Amino acid sequence: MTAGSTTAIVMRRCLIRTALPFSISAGFALLGAWAVGVEASSTLPAEDLERWTGESGIWLQLPAFVAVLVCCITAIETWPTLSRNRRGVDWVMRATPRPLHGCAAAIVGALLALSCWLLPLTLVAAWTSPAPHAYRVATAASSPVLEPKDSSIQFTGPGTTCRELRLRPIAVTGIPGQGQAAQIQVDVGQSLLTEPLIFAGGMQLARIPIDNRIVDEVVLRRVDGDLPLVFPPGSVELVESEARSRLLNASLAMASYLFPAALALALATLAAPFAALPTNLALVIASLLVQTLGKLGPTSEAMTQLGRGRWLMTEPYFHQCLSSLGTGLVAMILAILVRWRIH
Repeated sequence: MTAGSTTAIVMRRCLIRTALPFSISAGFALLGAWAVGVEASSTLPAEDLERWTGESGIWLQLPAFVAVLVCCITAIETWPTLSRNRRGVDWVMRATPRPLHGCAAAIVGALLALSCWLLPLTLVAAWTSPAPHAYRVATAASSPVLEPKDSSIQFTGPGTTCRELRLRPIAVTGIPGQGQAAQIQVDVGQSLLTEPLIFAGGMQLARIPIDNRIVDEVVLRRVDGDLPLVFPPGSVELVESEARSRLLNASLAMASYLFPAALALALATLAAPFAALPTNLALVIASLLVQTLGKLGPTSEAMTQLGRGRWLMTEPYFHQCLSSLGTGLVAMILAILVRWRIH
């Protein structure tokens, strides 16, 4: 039996088994998004509707998770060497080459089937999500703290054309003798505000429109007040004017579901010589729950940033994907070593 035939068998089985639960979950997601949308359209101002439309894409996580779950379960149930003491395992071990006896090909089949089910969700996500823009973090030229004695603080900009500046400093309260709210003027080559921003405490978010100008430097000037302001990494962001591809951004977000699936199946391959079918299924389900709903994988963050209109190519998306991929590769290498040792 060749690797191609193994992949085809598992892929076909996953496509068939996933069709009904995927359709039902997609229907629930559509109804949920519609019901919440009716209420939002009557309560939100017009300028917030696009943002809400993107964030309502959170409903897409339901059919995506169902597709991941059913494809992974089906792959383990279909291929005998993905758990211990299965019927037909002796024949499969003789018919397939060592060391994994078709497990890797079965995983590929499950991932290909999952990709087919993620494709329509990608098109829906591209249609409903806002146009993505790159968010560039401005870095402090010196200390990221604007002390009461300091008159200004400088940040290095991206040198690209931007449409908005976002500030979220930490106003340090509770210091004896320093209780007057900080009033800040913003300068990116010219003053942006007719009235200064007021930061009185906590982590207030200030969004300042920029008239599509190239930003090389951001200068924040203290006009009044004595509260210290701390600017941690990411608290000064510039939104680029150029809109990026909705389809590519949606594709990256939905592709993030392939990594939890690959890792869960890799762990199942590692445990297969010792775990019976129910045990391995429980391992896979727990792994998927932790990576998706538990937010240890890239899926939740990717979908959130997609809904907020953030360009995933400039977000920490790939670091999370590489972490899942690296863990999966380690699990597969260990699975090979374990099977060589056993056989």
